[in-house]
Amino acid sequence: MLEKHISPKPELVAARKDSTAVLRSAVAGLAASALLASGAASWAFQMKFYANLNGGSEAPPNHSAGIGHLDAIFDTDTNILSWTVHYADLAGSPITAHFRGPVSYTGTTYDADAPVQIGKFGRMGSPFQGSAVLDAAQVEDLIALRWYFNVYTSRYPGGEIRGPVVRW
Repeated sequence: MLEKHISPKPELVAARKDSTAVLRSAVAGLAASALLASGAASWAFQMKFYANLNGGSEAPPNHSAGIGHLDAIFDTDTNILSWTVHYADLAGSPITAHFRGPVSYTGTTYDADAPVQIGKFGRMGSPFQGSAVLDAAQVEDLIALRWYFNVYTSRYPGGEIRGPVVRW
């Protein structure tokens, strides 16, 4: 059986087109508002780094029972590196701690002392935190994994625990 093709009334077609246009405009407006409200900081990328710290990673290695862990976040928009260090079983309280680099390796090979890039001085309980703005050369070396973190105590003035800074 053939059915008749029934055309909708012109006023209903116009109303549907109007409501679809309004809906599309509302969605586009909400999307634009969300983008503007988020600001430029939303485009920043945060890179996560860590280092497992121990005496065997020192150069030369030592027999410290100390261990530690560094967690760090680098914000590519502000060039701010923020970090937290937890440690246990050190031979004494830390007297200083440093990011050092650049080193001639990447990864877990150990090298002699490299220049201090960022340091924290004074007695530091566990955990301790810090932050610093990095310059372009420091950013390049950090991203290339050419830094390590070192914790010093009075008993180990050359460094009690250290480890290479690597990406999560």
